[in-house]
Amino acid sequence: MKKIITIAFAIIFCFGLNAQDFVFTQFHLSPLNLSPALAGGTDNYRLAINYRGNSGGLVGVFNTVGGISLDGPIELSDYDKIGVGVRAAFDRMGSLSFTQSAFTIALAYERRLFKNSEKVHTISVGFDGGLGQTSIDFTNAVSPMPITGGGLSTNFPDFSTGIAYKLKFTPEAQFLIGLSIGHLFEPDSRIEGFTNNGIERRFSAHAEVDFIIGQNFWVTPRAYYWSRNGIDLFTGITSMKYRRNTQIFEIGIGLKGNSVSDNTEVVLLGGFEYKDLKFGISRDLNVSAIQNVIGDTYEGSVIYEF
Repeated sequence: MKKIITIAFAIIFCFGLNAQDFVFTQFHLSPLNLSPALAGGTDNYRLAINYRGNSGGLVGVFNTVGGISLDGPIELSDYDKIGVGVRAAFDRMGSLSFTQSAFTIALAYERRLFKNSEKVHTISVGFDGGLGQTSIDFTNAVSPMPITGGGLSTNFPDFSTGIAYKLKFTPEAQFLIGLSIGHLFEPDSRIEGFTNNGIERRFSAHAEVDFIIGQNFWVTPRAYYWSRNGIDLFTGITSMKYRRNTQIFEIGIGLKGNSVSDNTEVVLLGGFEYKDLKFGISRDLNVSAIQNVIGDTYEGSVIYEF
């Protein structure tokens, strides 16, 4: 029992590392959570919805993450545009419903490079800012201390920035790479007596490329790296895509890991596109020694352009 409790606290710690960063396995379907530089990165308005949860395992450590964003472009010329977007997200964990949430507004500037090239090269820089909140709900708390319900919360301003480069080979195939810095001013998210530190500055990088291997087939490797306070997280996924008329089918497999615990996960990914609608599902299968304790994670994402 003592060992399980120790592992449980380690799991809570690991989940807490992601708090306020809203890290999704399907990061490619969560553009404004990935980087503010991706705001307005399509030709249309874009609505993205993401949800992530885990099965809890033996110790019942449940963690849910959700996000919704809306963004779109404002054309300035044939070579320049501004992207604007809004984002709301939450990360909730445990019986105390320890929750971190955010509401931000993103602004990006995109510039086309090599204007005489047949392929479309663009570079974009973005910035977002808004309000974050940390809260604890005692309603369902199980504690030896007398707690009658209610909760505590604190609000704080939060800002991020990013840069991205994109090369479009065809309307469906592209190369994308970007960097972002989150929590620029390391906001104070503490709740006195419960949380001891604020949010450290976060660095992340992402990349993906489509390799066309036939008239209707292509392979897409994707990678995401996240680093904060000396802790690193890694995600790598490779997908096969097949186009049939106006539909695109996708299946993928990948790995996830981090620098602080032996908690490796195998990612199984499925996706479907039909005209302006994209849908993705994934399952993170925990293959580490604590699989039965921590459980697996599932995720669903939807993007609609209009």
